Amino acid sequence: MTQPEPDYDGPLLIAHRGYPFRYPENSAVGVQAAIDAGARFVEIDVQMSGDGAAVLLHDANCQRTAGVDRQVMDLPLARLKELNFNEDARLGSAYAQVSIPTLAEFVALVAGAPLDGAFVEVKQQSLERFGIPQVMDRVMTELRSDLQKFVVISFESAPLEYARSRHGAQIGWIVNAFSDDDRQRADLMAPQFVFCDHRKLPRSPQPWPGPWQWTLYSIDDPDEAIRLAGWGAGLIETNAIGELLEHPHLAGGAAAWVPRGGVTKT
Repeated sequence: MTQPEPDYDGPLLIAHRGYPFRYPENSAVGVQAAIDAGARFVEIDVQMSGDGAAVLLHDANCQRTAGVDRQVMDLPLARLKELNFNEDARLGSAYAQVSIPTLAEFVALVAGAPLDGAFVEVKQQSLERFGIPQVMDRVMTELRSDLQKFVVISFESAPLEYARSRHGAQIGWIVNAFSDDDRQRADLMAPQFVFCDHRKLPRSPQPWPGPWQWTLYSIDDPDEAIRLAGWGAGLIETNAIGELLEHPHLAGGAAAWVPRGGVTKT
């Protein structure tokens, strides 16, 4: 990997769902590969099993990643562990016996890794099925070993405010739209991070000022990542972490986290 320049001031890169450009998403092998590629930030998704375990999965249904048409919330952890989440429809037979990680296993995996931060997205389907207290208490129990490293993120503000008030969590809000209404909600919530799908940005937007860091997702083209960093995104999520870190103008995206204080309110 190209070594970053000492005065690097480009975007910091987040490995979105591990390293899905080359590995099954939200898998232990994918997260480890992202770390090995030089990632200093990772993002994963969390759903709940039928018996209350927090597991790494984006979809509520296991069909896309494991080939089984069942809701993750309907299956106990023991049954989920029997399934192969290798995404064979997308990746073929490249990966065999990819077990679904629990959030506790993810925390153990990154505990000794040279990571500066990990973003944990709690999915709406599990929140709707089991309720905010049950889900967020379980998630925060698993993350309590290092609240400085982990950031809880969600499209919903209520679970984030619960995690912050009850557990002292750092929070990141994923906006549904780059709208005046969402801007007002961000002002009220004051999260540490605001996430936005870069495709939702209007033609000539200005980043909302506030005490947060802007994070845009998911960008796999290095030139687009550089352009969006110039817009004001301090962090960029990518499915292709290794490839972006090899770009000479993005190699510093593996640099250690230095809080930038967000965009100052005026």
